[in-house]
Amino acid sequence: MPLSQIKHIVTLMFENRSFDNVLGALYPKGTPNFEGVWNTKNPNVWNGKEYWPKHGTNMIVPFPDPNEEYQYVYRQMFDDFSSKWPSAHPKGTPPMSGFVRDYATPPKGAPKRNPPDIMNYFEPADVPVISGLAAGYAVCDHWFCSIPTQTLCNRSYVHAGTSSGYVNNDWDYGVFTNDTETVFNLLSRARKNWRVYAGGGKLLSGTLLTQRQLWGLSGHFFGLDRFYEDVQHEKTFPPYVFLEPNYIWMDDNPENDEHPEAGLINIPGHPSNVLYGEQLLFDIFTALTKSPAWNSTLFIIIFDEHGGTFDHVPPPKAVSPDGVVIPHSKPGGSGFPFNRLGVRIPAVLVSPLIKAGTISNTLYDHTSVIKTALETVGLKKTLLEREAKANDLSGAINLSKPRTDIPKITPRPTPVVTRELVASFADVPLNDLQSAMIWLAQQYAQAKAPAAATPLVEPPQAIRTHADAWRVLAKLKAIEPALR
Repeated sequence: MPLSQIKHIVTLMFENRSFDNVLGALYPKGTPNFEGVWNTKNPNVWNGKEYWPKHGTNMIVPFPDPNEEYQYVYRQMFDDFSSKWPSAHPKGTPPMSGFVRDYATPPKGAPKRNPPDIMNYFEPADVPVISGLAAGYAVCDHWFCSIPTQTLCNRSYVHAGTSSGYVNNDWDYGVFTNDTETVFNLLSRARKNWRVYAGGGKLLSGTLLTQRQLWGLSGHFFGLDRFYEDVQHEKTFPPYVFLEPNYIWMDDNPENDEHPEAGLINIPGHPSNVLYGEQLLFDIFTALTKSPAWNSTLFIIIFDEHGGTFDHVPPPKAVSPDGVVIPHSKPGGSGFPFNRLGVRIPAVLVSPLIKAGTISNTLYDHTSVIKTALETVGLKKTLLEREAKANDLSGAINLSKPRTDIPKITPRPTPVVTRELVASFADVPLNDLQSAMIWLAQQYAQAKAPAAATPLVEPPQAIRTHADAWRVLAKLKAIEPALR
């Protein structure tokens, strides 16, 4: 059905989980038209032993954080450990059989791992919120991240439809930022309201920090608490909303992005516990169902990339957004022509205009969000070629009248937050995303208020642990009024 019934789009993007890891067991084996984990054809082989997907109930696994950079994702997909650098034009269909071997060969200095853990998947009882929403509304079993690599570049695709030739967060040349226009710029010019709400506040919004075209539009960015207020009234509920979880544990605000942790210490109630993300999802869903605009709302739940966790479906070919290719010999480059999607990610569509039990087999990537948002507000413009060719989400809107029922969903209890628990995270190392976010926050502060921020900036090598992040963020928050 057309998108004319939708007046509000809310997109929530979590971190670093594959479809098989989170939703591959949503429906029983043999369910028609569902591409579940049961359909795995190729085992992963390591040290002469075959490894197949298995049910795992530990909510902090994989621990520690798997490899997620472009070169490692290539190994996971193609099981090629002989090439010094991935081929720009690999031949054939990736067998998706290198995940265990890659997890067994961490980068130098990385913590020891239990390789078979990378094949774990959750069952619906383990993650009842996202599973309940997927079964109660629509699951998309062919939604792939936009490129076969890690967080920041994939998140750029949901905003700008490109990463401008870059593939990794990187550190050799600085942390990734994108300079091209975003969906938010198009909405602003068309006088369509939009807002980004970040669980860690404006200074931890990856959307703001990585998209330079938005640095002059920071008045559209708020902490997540403001979201719960705004959706209570039709007038303050924007047509397009993007939500970010909290990437770093701060005070009594848990890390709820579901990103596997880099820590060396497996402490009880670890900050990367998936149940914190489940609670966040439940809170957002509950707030939306109580909004006066609920009947005209589409809630999109996706993850930025697979984060190294196993998935069995080979990513298909794709069109390059802009033809930009940076060779491997240059900073930030890889030679990748952006002609293949990344690994499949969990994707759920929620709306009273969607039938329960809907399974969408349509091919999507993150640019489908841009296309849907623009079409919903009546804009005929596009950003780049990938988004122009992407499928919108109209096919999942399959009811002409809103449902009146709301699925009963009960989240599992989260680990109790105590001062002692928070203090115990001080020496836990930051994962790559967290380190990048802190450095980006410093760069943003320097650009907005150089006189105030420059004396506060610390080099990346000084920011290794949660305690380091807390120290830097406290200094930046003290000068936040100067950043407006």
